[in-house]
Amino acid sequence: MGLKSQSIKGFVWTTVEKFGNRVLSIFIFFLLAKLLGPKAMGEVIVINSIIAFVVIFIDQGLTTAIVQKDKVDETYLDTAFWGNMGISLIFGLGIFLMSPYVAKFYEAPALANYLRVISFSFLIGAVSRVQNALFIKEMKFKLLAVRRLISTFVGGAVGITMAFMDYGAWSLIWYQLSMMLVMTIILMIQSSWRPGLRFSWEHYIELLKFGVNVLGNNLLFYAQNHLVNLIIGKYLGMVEAGYYGVASKVYVSLKDMIINTFSKINLPIFAQLQNDKERRVQVFQQLTNKVLFFIFPVSVILAVLAPDLIHVFINKEEWIGSIPLLGWMLLACAFTVIPSFANDFLLGVGKASTSFRLNLTSTIIYLISLIIGIQFGLIGLAMAVTFNNIIAVPVALFFLGGVMEVQWKKLILIHGKVLLASALIAGTLYAFNYLYEGYNYLLLSLKTILAGASFLASLYLFYPELIEEIKPHIQRLLLKRNHVVTKS
Repeated sequence: MGLKSQSIKGFVWTTVEKFGNRVLSIFIFFLLAKLLGPKAMGEVIVINSIIAFVVIFIDQGLTTAIVQKDKVDETYLDTAFWGNMGISLIFGLGIFLMSPYVAKFYEAPALANYLRVISFSFLIGAVSRVQNALFIKEMKFKLLAVRRLISTFVGGAVGITMAFMDYGAWSLIWYQLSMMLVMTIILMIQSSWRPGLRFSWEHYIELLKFGVNVLGNNLLFYAQNHLVNLIIGKYLGMVEAGYYGVASKVYVSLKDMIINTFSKINLPIFAQLQNDKERRVQVFQQLTNKVLFFIFPVSVILAVLAPDLIHVFINKEEWIGSIPLLGWMLLACAFTVIPSFANDFLLGVGKASTSFRLNLTSTIIYLISLIIGIQFGLIGLAMAVTFNNIIAVPVALFFLGGVMEVQWKKLILIHGKVLLASALIAGTLYAFNYLYEGYNYLLLSLKTILAGASFLASLYLFYPELIEEIKPHIQRLLLKRNHVVTKS
């Protein structure tokens, strides 16, 4: 199968995974938020941020190293498995023992037991980490998509059941543990690879050397995505952490569904094109243009509909404080395309050190923004995230310019078109809000339909070539469906 066919197939199944899983997980998250309240959500969000920090050191860039390496032998994979298992055991034990001190630091005694239980997730994840990397390397995204959807459904069922039985924050803890356990079981069943008893210090040192820059990148990503949760939990309180967590959940879900859908296939694609300079630049440009024309309008639509989302899906007075945060976070998401794709490009062509410098610069700007923003409370923090994402675009292009020729005129033109399209959609929705006030399922449905129609109209006006590119694929799907119906 050629690279283009692999890419299209990978994109389709990655889209199924991202959209299906995120839609399902958002539904579960909103339902749990409604049942549990901001304080319980805030406690688990703080715990997740602590766990995410530890996972950075456990992974050690292992997945990226296996995907990026041209050829991997059995000894290399066995070394990766046992090295990762040992690190997972050490850090899991460390979190278990440190949990009382973390709870004391946050003045939240319940955190101790939550951390003790969830520390077992490190070993669960280590069992299938190598298999997961192999499936990504081989671009077998169908299995990964099915695995994610099944595990989210099972974990959600466990969490919601426990929430209805008044288990509080434990509902979220067991939701995540159940989901990880199911993912691991499915992957172990489907994978033919099994670890042997081989271990090579030479291979392990090679993994560590590659992982140094990846580890640095992951630490910087952590600072930009999780550090704020820890700061809010400590200095503003668990309720405020819950508010920010809801806004952040929608932000991360949107980014995951649109940007990370492409990012997941970007790394293996750019890795295969690392010796074809002209083609890799062309692919980068094409992907950037397409994703920009989706993420900007969708972000604007959701930002305008933020009050509707909270009032309709949670519908509790205690969650109203998250509405302005949600609007700002959604706007911030619109500016994450180029920084994310630039990082994928740099890692894919083996420029991990350049990727690290890019993310280090962005993180320094972010931390400065964060220090200023926290002086103004939660809204200030949300505005700081938005400001950082805007500044991150020219920063990413600057570092990217050292590796490839940046087509500035085309980028400026596409951004101008995207901004006009987004303004058209936002104006249409605000006009509807002016005419029809209130929050209910009917109005939200009408606004969603109107937003979709406005989005299609903006594509025809500002990006008709994308419509022409999509048409043949839609026609083939319709013909295939009609053929199946006729045959049956």
